Amino acid sequence: MAVRELILIRLVGVPRCEVWDAYTVPERLALWWAPGELVAPLHKINLDLREGGSFELTMIDPDGIEYPSEMVFRTVEPPGRLVYGWDGGEVVVTFSEDDAKTLLVQRYTGEISDEMFPVMEQGTGEQLDQLVALLSG
Repeated sequence: MAVRELILIRLVGVPRCEVWDAYTVPERLALWWAPGELVAPLHKINLDLREGGSFELTMIDPDGIEYPSEMVFRTVEPPGRLVYGWDGGEVVVTFSEDDAKTLLVQRYTGEISDEMFPVMEQGTGEQLDQLVALLSG
């Protein structure tokens, strides 16, 4: 597999502390993390928000099939930057505020197959679109 990079950018019309909370508070995270018809139940989220802390989350599809993820926080710099290891790669999320709006940039770098890359791009894009919708309405 090749090392690939996926960069997704969203502009959110709220201050970055609100976006940070939606990304780091389990009760908020459960409202947007799972793309499409998947859900991320609150009782399936464990988030220890500190460097070296675990970030465990399970998404469940309509048929009850579970998709667990185990991540580890590498950098926690509220409210501006998160870095966590996931699935053999690294995710860097930055939150930049300008005029009470937040520019959210999420960058994944890691090994991923050509077949899985578009699936990851679509799913992560849907997640971030749900985050924007949650905070916009």
